[in-house]
Amino acid sequence: MRIELITGLLFLALSILFLLGKGSFLIAGYNTSSKAEKAKYDEKKICRYAGIAMLIASIGQFVLLWNKNLMWLTLLVSFIAVAVAIVGTNFFSKKKVEDINEEIKPDDNNASKIVKIGSLVFTLIILAGAGGLLFAGDVNVSVGKNAVEVNAFMAAGSTVKYTDIEEVYLSDDVHYGSRVGGFGGLKISSGNFENDEYGRYKLYVYNDNDTLIVLKTNEDKYIVFNQSSQKNTEKVYESILEKVS
Repeated sequence: MRIELITGLLFLALSILFLLGKGSFLIAGYNTSSKAEKAKYDEKKICRYAGIAMLIASIGQFVLLWNKNLMWLTLLVSFIAVAVAIVGTNFFSKKKVEDINEEIKPDDNNASKIVKIGSLVFTLIILAGAGGLLFAGDVNVSVGKNAVEVNAFMAAGSTVKYTDIEEVYLSDDVHYGSRVGGFGGLKISSGNFENDEYGRYKLYVYNDNDTLIVLKTNEDKYIVFNQSSQKNTEKVYESILEKVS
């Protein structure tokens, strides 16, 4: 069973629990707060916002299960889920001052502020790092003396000797198919892919450049890659073609 399905079902189950206003002991931060701090919040509202966030996160996992090339969409959905949880908890789940029956000590109040600020900073760092992944990565091609080497972000590299190349050509009409494993961001796509034309193959491409180099080995294996522009891609292609010739 695929990990995306397991994770999606887990998030969905948690969302149902939280939307029923239960399971607050599972919510990090709230479950470790002091009694005085908990008195400031409506527990059912916190659970429900957590439930909405989990439901959104489960949708992101099911999207990835449906199409692995939509990793960027799953990350975007995850950002939205985190934002819903943070905003819902901190701005819409607080009780009115007159509804808080228990006196809150100043020390508890100061400590809770420090914890909140620390949690917010940590969350922003995580979001910034995850968001950076959407625009991360490069495709590096090295046309060496005896072989061409292709590497890309979060994907195993490929090295092919010129004597093992059966065919190499340019194409602007490659259907990537489905991603079996690797990385799919807004900037590049890389890793193991599968389509009807090449079967299981290696892909290392900048998404905004449709000009691709298709390399077929004498073992009927395909490697598809490009550079950041059509001009640079054609330049690398010519260099490989000279070596193969």
